[in-house]
Amino acid sequence: MMVAFPESEYRQRLARAREALREGGLKGYLAVAPEHLYYLAGYDGHTYWSDQGCVFTVDGDEPTLVIRDTDEGVARETAWVQDVRTYRYGLDDSLALIGRQGEGAHRRAAGRGPPQLRAAGGQGAPPAGAVWADRRRGRD
Repeated sequence: MMVAFPESEYRQRLARAREALREGGLKGYLAVAPEHLYYLAGYDGHTYWSDQGCVFTVDGDEPTLVIRDTDEGVARETAWVQDVRTYRYGLDDSLALIGRQGEGAHRRAAGRGPPQLRAAGGQGAPPAGAVWADRRRGRD
């Protein structure tokens, strides 16, 4: 396997996503749906049933991909994202790791405490994505 598109294509996609978030008054995004991971990061793991996520803010930071440790090889082959964090399935708290990446990205973007997450898209677990709002503007 190889990255499906040049890195520049993924960066353009990320830029468009960031602009849409900015227009909505949001600070960042946590993508968990496999199609979002593929579209934004190039990750083609076919692991829709495992906890995974791609976190980024509107401020231009590099995105972080969180996946199972056994999927790291696939991520290195298919994703352009360099910051790949892994967890051991059944041993580590995967959702806490994903949450910490979101909190860290939020702190870098806003310089303050943990984000207020809200689901984006339809109902269900996990949601297609989660975004965090700027609490100074009263959004949650």
